[in-house]
Amino acid sequence: LRKKLKLTDPPDQEFGLNVVQPSEFSLNTFINEPRPKLQLAPVTLTSPHFAGNPQNQHLPPVQPEQSPPLWRRVYQLELELCEALLQIPLPSDVAATYNPIEYAAELHLAYMQRFLTGHKPVLFLGMNPGPWGMCQTGVPFGYVPAVRDWMQLRGQVLKPIGELAVRPVTGLECTRGEQSGQRWWGLYQELCGAPENFFRNCFVFNICPLAFFHASGKNITPAELKVSFVTLEACF
Repeated sequence: LRKKLKLTDPPDQEFGLNVVQPSEFSLNTFINEPRPKLQLAPVTLTSPHFAGNPQNQHLPPVQPEQSPPLWRRVYQLELELCEALLQIPLPSDVAATYNPIEYAAELHLAYMQRFLTGHKPVLFLGMNPGPWGMCQTGVPFGYVPAVRDWMQLRGQVLKPIGELAVRPVTGLECTRGEQSGQRWWGLYQELCGAPENFFRNCFVFNICPLAFFHASGKNITPAELKVSFVTLEACF
């Protein structure tokens, strides 16, 4: 259309515009560029599923702000989801329910704050925490060496209420390996090198933040939970 009308773009100089040429992009500069870190103050979580020691209830906060970052908004939604899920009566074979986004909140929020810095084109969804992964680290598919050594995340991990002896929580000191997490994060460590290269466009998240266990320690997936629609309607 511009050709038919014989229109041309006038030089920017005619309008007194200073055109700034973009500098050459350097991946190394981008990766090593320092980023500001948010300082988090203590907050008290009152969930009945949280450990009873008052000293264990002081965790990084989710406080109202004029423009809260995305990771804080997502974490608030996670807390609300957990509160709703914990109201649902579970089958009798569920002996323990672990909520790592609370008892491992320091690590979970470190993961969210560092890597959920904005909207992501690609979102990978897991089902729910595994006993030797997110249940230990608060990170989806949270294979301990990947969380500790590759992502360089640190944080205190407390004890869940109703902890099973066959499914102990020891945080970053856990020596058991989550095979799915080892394969998952190992692949992207090999492909991407630094974690920032992966998380620039991708994020990993679990649909259900809770883990369910049989008395024997067997993992019970959300798909294996049988709850009637009548029960669900009574809870919401």
